[in-house]
Amino acid sequence: IYEYSLRAYLESVCAQGGMLSDAVAQAVGQTAASLSAVEPRYYIDFHVRVLAPPDPGQPHPVMADGWAGLGTGQLGLDVSDPALWACVDRLRQLRIAPDDLRDLGTILWQGLFASPDIARRWAACQAEAGSDRGVRIKLEIDPPELAALPWEYLYDPERQTFLALSPRTP
Repeated sequence: IYEYSLRAYLESVCAQGGMLSDAVAQAVGQTAASLSAVEPRYYIDFHVRVLAPPDPGQPHPVMADGWAGLGTGQLGLDVSDPALWACVDRLRQLRIAPDDLRDLGTILWQGLFASPDIARRWAACQAEAGSDRGVRIKLEIDPPELAALPWEYLYDPERQTFLALSPRTP
């Protein structure tokens, strides 16, 4: 599903007559030009854990541990949102529009980094990494209803990139 959706996204972005291989080369070239690849030993780890809520109906606690220390907050994602699950269902059925991938990734990103404390720690890791290192994000999603979401589509709207496509954020 991930490969199919990503291929559809790249084809739509580069639909001005280029072939998929051209689209991939262009996307990779743009990423490489702005962010050089990082050797694995030069990554800073950023571990994010989403826990089950203490009581039903309560927000999911989020903990982040990275270079800047431990941060806590709450998941800013409405897991009962029918629009979110409709998008996930379209993805599963391979009927998702390319813009839906970016929208879904942005929703997941904003939910994960809704807490100012978590967002600050992510920004601190990015700043510490600078241009010669990257940040390896490690997600640990405990509740099954959240683990079922396609977190590999996390999309950073500020940097306008899918984290999974950047050599700076494996």
